[in-house]
Parts: sequence; C-alpha cells; structure tokens
Amino acid sequence: MKARNTLVRLHKWQVDEKRKRLAELYALRDELERNKQAMEVSVVREQAFVNSAAGSGEDVGFSYGAFAQAAIMQRDNIQRSIQSLEEQIVEALEAVGEAFKSLKRQEIVAANQEARKTKARDRMEQIASDDQAIESHERKAARK
Repeated sequence: MKARNTLVRLHKWQVDEKRKRLAELYALRDELERNKQAMEVSVVREQAFVNSAAGSGEDVGFSYGAFAQAAIMQRDNIQRSIQSLEEQIVEALEAVGEAFKSLKRQEIVAANQEARKTKARDRMEQIASDDQAIESHERKAARK
C-alpha cells in the first residue's frame, strides 16, 4: 500500500507541475497581449501628435514613418509569439488532462485496493467472532 500511496503522491505532484506550467503560459500570453495593446496605444498617440504638429508648421512627421514601421514589425512579432503560446497552451492543457486522468486511475486503484483489504479484514473479524460465538454456544451446551 505504501508504494501505491507514493504513486498517487507522484501523480498529484505531476498534475501540480503541469498546472503551474499552464499558468505560466497563460501569464506570459497575457503579458504579451498587454504589451501589444500598449504598443498600439503608443502608435495612436504618436499619430495624434504628428497630426497636431502638422497644423502648427513643425516638421515632426519625418520620423513617424520609421516609428510606424518598427511598431508594425513589433506588433507582428508579438502576434507570432502569442500564436506560438496558444499552441503551447493547447499542448499544456492536453498534458494536464492526461496527468489528471493518470492521477484518477491511481486513486481509484488505491481506493479499490484499500476496499479489498478492508473487506478481507472485516471477513476475518467476522470469522473470528463467529468462532467465538460457536465456542461459547458449545460450552453452554456442554454444561447442561
């Protein structure tokens, strides 16, 4: 039974580790999404600044093209990273599911094994109790 309990603990640990990895992937994806949104806000802010400066006669638009091009490349890189993370998340979800199934199998086997042991122990106790009752009955019958 000790070995079975050790297996159950091992499987619980594996499930926990896989869940932690999944949580890390979700956190990383969320961080990338925030970075992407911040970058898009920055682009909109820069566009507004260039548009407002254009009316005042200042020549600030010359650098906007390079900024926009870099922002587009950065956005595309972030989007590719997010897609890659989505694939990793799907794989991690499957791994968590498999680990959980394995854990449940081990828990069921351990519960069944314990139930069999309990049933056998109860049966032995009942046999011992029956033997005592028979012996007591035979003693009473022998006294009469």
